[in-house]
Amino acid sequence: MQPIKVESRKSISGQTSQTSDDWRVVGYASDPLNRNARSRAKSGKSFVRSPIGILTLSFLALFMVVAIAIAQSPQTSRSFSASIWDGIDQLAVRAGLGTYQISLSGHRYSSDIDLFAALNAHSGKSLIGVDVTAATNELAKLSWVESADIQRKFPDELVVRIDERRPFAVWKLNEKFWLVDMSGRKLAPVSSGHQPGLPEISGEGANGEFARLWSALDQFYKIRSEISLFRYVGMRRWSLTLGGGVVVELPADLTVETLQKLKTLRNNGRIWSSDLKSVDLRLADRISIARGAFSPTGTLSAADLTLSGSNIPSSSSPTILSSQQGG
Repeated sequence: MQPIKVESRKSISGQTSQTSDDWRVVGYASDPLNRNARSRAKSGKSFVRSPIGILTLSFLALFMVVAIAIAQSPQTSRSFSASIWDGIDQLAVRAGLGTYQISLSGHRYSSDIDLFAALNAHSGKSLIGVDVTAATNELAKLSWVESADIQRKFPDELVVRIDERRPFAVWKLNEKFWLVDMSGRKLAPVSSGHQPGLPEISGEGANGEFARLWSALDQFYKIRSEISLFRYVGMRRWSLTLGGGVVVELPADLTVETLQKLKTLRNNGRIWSSDLKSVDLRLADRISIARGAFSPTGTLSAADLTLSGSNIPSSSSPTILSSQQGG
């Protein structure tokens, strides 16, 4: 089943697509027994309804039952089974059941060429010869395809509906950028990490763990909206870069309480000032703060924060428990 015509347009991914989310691509398959495929498809419709056509189809159905029984016999060779099914396939084409039209819908990013190749790998010349299960599984191997639904529309059309995966983040690994979905599956390479509306993540394993962190930040939406980079460190914890370049180090065993501390710090202007460089929240009873060269740098105790609000001791600077260099 070789497509000879594809009606489509270019998409934002540079592959064949159309701007609408529900566009349609139609491809025609060549008829190996007749060069005039379209005229044969039209004549096939009337043939199916004719007495000869009904008789032929009845014989075809009986032949299929016998072929299945033979194919299930342990003594039957694979080559003999293939010959039988090839004969059935050709008889179905002569009966007007050739696959003359393939309708694709629902896809935006997937390449028509890739989709047709996956279908061709498991399709015969007729609708009966299409292995729907194998073709569906083949389509699911494509990076963008989440699921596919294939239906035979007699007498001559194969209808394929594609459900695609949605880009969730841009993942940077080894100086390369990839679009990934919520499960962390690679969808496609991109030229840079600057994709409007998508968070940027980096680090080995970040793609598989990011959805969990994103969900944890649901109730801290304001902070989440300020994060410009989510960096996964040592395949065990996250480091966040917020507006102004402030780096926040999170512990491996991240809890809601830790994020609440971050929210409290962020809401206090005396701590979260323009010279703030980093905040380390990896220890449960200490918060290490690094500032610019001419500003106080030190450690806050947990008692310095009231998690129900943002109360800080009224001194002009946070309580410094131990001297510490920034970095």
